[in-house]
Amino acid sequence: MKHVFCRFSPILILFFISLAPLTAYGQLFEDFEGATKLSYEPGSVELNTGSWFFYEALLRGDDGDRKFGNRSARLRHDRPEPYIAMEFDVDGAGDVRFYHANSNFSNDGGGKVQLQYSINSGGSWMDIGPELVSPPSVLELATVPVNISEQVRFRIVKTDGGRVNIDNFEVTAFEEVSEDPRLRVEIDGAITETESTLDFGSVLTGSDATSNLTLTDSGQDTLFYSNAAVAGNMAFSLDGEAAGALANGESVSFTLTFAPE
Repeated sequence: MKHVFCRFSPILILFFISLAPLTAYGQLFEDFEGATKLSYEPGSVELNTGSWFFYEALLRGDDGDRKFGNRSARLRHDRPEPYIAMEFDVDGAGDVRFYHANSNFSNDGGGKVQLQYSINSGGSWMDIGPELVSPPSVLELATVPVNISEQVRFRIVKTDGGRVNIDNFEVTAFEEVSEDPRLRVEIDGAITETESTLDFGSVLTGSDATSNLTLTDSGQDTLFYSNAAVAGNMAFSLDGEAAGALANGESVSFTLTFAPE
């Protein structure tokens, strides 16, 4: 039996875990903000994570695009099976996460997408996870467990319907299954170290800012946590179950709030 004790500093939110830290971190995050592609003609785009191939797809930020930030990928339907694909490999993958929704242009709707993977540098592709129905108006997070230990790349194929937007594509690292409890820590959906600093930035007096903290047991044994609390400056608060037990794959979430007075 192992226990986790959480404490948060009064200045910049810190948390300390008595369990040995998990060595796997989110290894790829693409927000599609690093370039633009203004036509649907097939071609490569050099983004912050590397080169991506866009087939019947573009990268821009028009009023009808569902997006975070300034732009997102948009897949059209004039050619069969439009897609966006990584042209590089990552060293294994645990989960693939991305946001998707139907675009907001004329006759859009009914969009569906499928995640695929390749372990031979794009020579062939295989479906992984279910075909996903894109929501009509708001970007929705899709999480697909893949658990691939070897070199791998991914692509998203639009399988049906009108135009679809894709944004904030993330690949988490592959994790070996452990017989002991193992803690995975995420802040706002991104895997982070088990001793980390969270900076809320500038917040006006009388206002507040929030962030979501998720603890997950990625080992086979039960993980017990307790004493999740804020220490020091009461401008910080923590909302969630202060103690509990997590079986393999189970998670618990907390809301961290900074409200200066």
